[in-house]
Amino acid sequence: MRGALALLFLAAAPALAQPVPVTCQRDMEESSRLIRGIQQRDKNPGIARGDMVGLCRLLRQNEKDMAIARNLQAPCLTGFEKRETLAMFDSNIVDIREAIARVCK
Repeated sequence: MRGALALLFLAAAPALAQPVPVTCQRDMEESSRLIRGIQQRDKNPGIARGDMVGLCRLLRQNEKDMAIARNLQAPCLTGFEKRETLAMFDSNIVDIREAIARVCK
């Protein structure tokens, strides 16, 4: 059994040693900027009560920005951090899409 685990680890080693793209610093900064924009819009949406068109526009912008931020981070992360971070992004994107489906008929 121990030998099989060692072989499995050795077979996976090249996948664990993936090079990080040189654009990651820029992409992570852009992703953070997009996330801050979403947070800012959520704190102060600037939408009048009952303005469904404005709310739908905000939700669609948040969905777009969240998807872009996710895709920017994906190639820059590895292992557990990648799985956890992308799962959080995916969950947020699902939540936004569900809100769009409920509100934006």
